[in-house]
Amino acid sequence: MNPSSQELNIHRSPSLDELSRAAEQERGRSRRRTLVAVSVAIFLALAAMTAWSLAIWFQRESALQAANRAVQEARMAEVQRAEAEKQRAEAEKERERASELAQLREKAIGLRAVSPDQTAFVSSAGFLIDAKSNDPVAHLTTEAISVVQFSPDGSRIVLGTGHQILVFDRSGAKLKEFAAAGETKMISFAPDSKEIAVVSLDGSVALMDLDGHVLSIFKAREPIRLAAFSADKTILITALQSGELRAWDVATGALLSDFAGLDGSPPTVLGVGTDSRHGLAVYRNGRAMVFDFKTGETSTFLAFTL
Repeated sequence: MNPSSQELNIHRSPSLDELSRAAEQERGRSRRRTLVAVSVAIFLALAAMTAWSLAIWFQRESALQAANRAVQEARMAEVQRAEAEKQRAEAEKERERASELAQLREKAIGLRAVSPDQTAFVSSAGFLIDAKSNDPVAHLTTEAISVVQFSPDGSRIVLGTGHQILVFDRSGAKLKEFAAAGETKMISFAPDSKEIAVVSLDGSVALMDLDGHVLSIFKAREPIRLAAFSADKTILITALQSGELRAWDVATGALLSDFAGLDGSPPTVLGVGTDSRHGLAVYRNGRAMVFDFKTGETSTFLAFTL
């Protein structure tokens, strides 16, 4: 056999050092593979945790937003319900007010007295009425009205109901209520709006202030039907049932003069001139008489024709 061929077939065994190095290298590669595997596992775990945390956060935010929307919607619904309820209540009040006004308007019929500036009147049913809108301002009384009168300055309303007299301001607020000397038939204001002459069915005339104090009483042998003050408030003239006219001194109550009148019946209009000396009486047939308190002279004329 060829020697060179024998050398080629001889296999050399590795040394211990080589085996040791090879084992160390294998262990290094194993550690690296393990480290890579652990790192990948940690990364995947962190990624999974992050994804889970984000999912939880998104769910929580979505839940919070949904809850906030629900709260806002609930609040808005509550506001809308409250507004709807308010509108229903206001509509109901308007309906009630319209019904009330309609009922009041039905009662605000019949003119009993008009204010001096013609902006208000008192109806037969006892309502103070705004003349422009025809709306009731106040209900003065539920009692039957025998007489009502505005003061010359328009600040007071005096109303008679049987034996009672009621005093109101222009807004309809009641200021006083007091008893009359008798059942009231007519009321006449003094020019300064501070006193009234109250004509009663018993035929007397009581001079009273607006607090109900009786200042003096004028009586005649027969019922008095009308009374009127002079402009200076010193003279009170009265018309009797028979048509007789009398002039009285307000301060003393003394009878100054009397006049027979016309046609044996009381006048429908009675007044005193601005000179506080002459009186005027107008009768149903259109005739009128002027009389002088001091001289007793009279003159007649036809005021109107029927």
